[in-house]
Amino acid sequence: MRFRRHARLLVMCVRRELQRTPQRTFSSSRVSHNGYYLLLPAVPPDTEQSNPLLRTDREPQYDIISDKNVLSGLGKIAINYESAFYQLEEDIKKSPENATFEAVFDPLDRLNHTLVHAFTTAKTLSCGKTSPQLEDALLQSEQAVYRCRCLPNSSQTLFKAVKEIAKQRDLSEPQKRVVSRALLEARLNGAELSQQDHNVYQSILATLSEKQQTFRSRLVKSSAQFSSSILNPAAMEEAPLSVLGRFGRDPADSTRMSVTLKTPVYDAFMMYCRDSKMRRDAWQAFVGRAGFRDADLNNSLIIEDIRLMRSKEAKLFGYENYAELSMETKMARSVKHVMTSLSELTLPSKVKCQSDLVELQDFANKSGFNEDLQLWDMAYWRRKQREATFQISESEVQSYFQYPVILEQLFQLCKDLFNVTIKESNGALVWHRDVKRYQIFDEDDREIAGFYLDPYARPGQKGLMPRLELGQSKSVAAGSLPLASLLFSFQPPNASNPSLLTYEDVNVFFEKFGSSMQHLLTTMPYGDISGTNNVEWDALHVCGSTMRMLLQSPVVLKRLSRHIDTGKEIPDDLVRRLYQSEKHLSSLDLLSEMYFGILDLSLYTKTDFWLDITKDVWRNMMPFALDKRDSHPCGFAHIFIGPYAAGYYTFLWSEMVAADVFAAFGEAGFTNDKALRQTGKLFRDTFLSLGGGCHSAEVFRRFRGRDPSPQALLRLYDIV
Repeated sequence: MRFRRHARLLVMCVRRELQRTPQRTFSSSRVSHNGYYLLLPAVPPDTEQSNPLLRTDREPQYDIISDKNVLSGLGKIAINYESAFYQLEEDIKKSPENATFEAVFDPLDRLNHTLVHAFTTAKTLSCGKTSPQLEDALLQSEQAVYRCRCLPNSSQTLFKAVKEIAKQRDLSEPQKRVVSRALLEARLNGAELSQQDHNVYQSILATLSEKQQTFRSRLVKSSAQFSSSILNPAAMEEAPLSVLGRFGRDPADSTRMSVTLKTPVYDAFMMYCRDSKMRRDAWQAFVGRAGFRDADLNNSLIIEDIRLMRSKEAKLFGYENYAELSMETKMARSVKHVMTSLSELTLPSKVKCQSDLVELQDFANKSGFNEDLQLWDMAYWRRKQREATFQISESEVQSYFQYPVILEQLFQLCKDLFNVTIKESNGALVWHRDVKRYQIFDEDDREIAGFYLDPYARPGQKGLMPRLELGQSKSVAAGSLPLASLLFSFQPPNASNPSLLTYEDVNVFFEKFGSSMQHLLTTMPYGDISGTNNVEWDALHVCGSTMRMLLQSPVVLKRLSRHIDTGKEIPDDLVRRLYQSEKHLSSLDLLSEMYFGILDLSLYTKTDFWLDITKDVWRNMMPFALDKRDSHPCGFAHIFIGPYAAGYYTFLWSEMVAADVFAAFGEAGFTNDKALRQTGKLFRDTFLSLGGGCHSAEVFRRFRGRDPSPQALLRLYDIV
């Protein structure tokens, strides 16, 4: 199962959250259109000739961009953006009758293209060529970039013009989508509030920000308090050397091992430590972070404050609760729909989970463990049972997955399914010699998009996490084609062998590549709705997950494989064991993911004390009793300080929708070339083409002819 555990989930996609307008800070002055003096920073002297980051009408020149270019370049672009936007406001006010769709949104598209091109170029460079100076330059520039992106949502002049444009009867479907997006974002930023209510709204945001800072600070301090030395190194002897490195262990000095609550360390410890008492101590510390153990660092009342502020915000905008407000940007459209769909998953998952846990308990007992399994035992005994049952050697699996073969077959799969051709570009300006630039051509041999691919690990030079950076979007007004960058940390090739990927590497590669396809194969002409822009949050991962799920077809997996020595495909028996190992105890994973999603929605629909809600949801969902020392919501950062308030279910929803999409490929048949091409074409014409230009629920109906069914997910993970 590839559901994201709440403890390791990275906060991302912030740019897709409805923007909040920050307070502006300026440093020099001019008279604005409303008569007030605005303070503006001094304009950097950079030009296109002196600063390559400003050359936003062409491919990024990654090989010559410096951290100084980033800081001054983004500063100048932000100032130019604000000046141009204020001029657009003046033009609209002078001639409101001329404020057509093209007159308003084409200039905005061009402004956004310049800003996004420069910022994503700098961000991609920082991912692929890490340096403290570059990261600092980006950090200093983020607020100015964010302020620019917020300007359209806070403009009364623009809001009034767009409301008039919405009355026009000759708007195309994409244009209607652009208009509805602009109106919704403006409305949820207070465009329709009275001055008194707007002041209340700003007070709510200020209080919310203060409480979130307190939540974050207490969680960080509480997490840092726990550090336990592993006095008995034998407890970790089952861990491979690569894992032991996470504990700062010197192979020549076993006394240097210790466990902390940092996610990579904690997860590895719970999986490999064979001492149940040590696991219990670490688990209690983890689920007790910022809880009731330390009154000075307790987030309990902060949770209530955050819930109260979001409830007030929702009611200010006319919603019954914050979850109802959140549904404005979701495919599911209502909390009731989410709960109904999740209820279809609950009972089968509970039945399967009870059976799975009985088998796990029996396995642990036969292995010499004479106690009842507890939550802190799950990771360890799951691994032990999985290894004993399926007997998969990672090195054996890797020997079948050569990166050059996988890349070649992935491109061919895109040709077969989506009728696009991917070719390597020559002479591209890149940030490292390993990076390749590719062009995508349609069936008429027209270039429609491009992407960079940086596959190999470079310790100390780039991050370890796989990244998909979406660059410029398709925009007719700006004359731009979509651009993306994919960065991985696969094992580099050596003198005798190519890069060999693990099965997990292959899954990650396909998922990131699938997500990039939605950005790159869009046909929407406006940047604000092309690709993943404006896609509902709970449908954001559908394309990536669908592409990953294609690997569940033995036909697809075998075509990617070629043994490094014999050249043979991966054998059927190993494929079967890989699939079974991947789905091992998936019922518990599914219940856990549903629990966190329902807990989140319940906290933002109900008014009871958070602990009472937690106990109630836990009792209905989880197969274990809630430990009295467990206060895990006090560390549930994603819904209290991250962008997933009343939206944590979105990961599960995307997985559910993707499973139904994947089922359509299975129904076509992976050996039926004609039917498979037809399904691939339909997928391209809907999910990949329409992106944010059509509501995701309607996109799915155009693909499947009905609404999504939760049953596909249950079948995919062998729960029914």
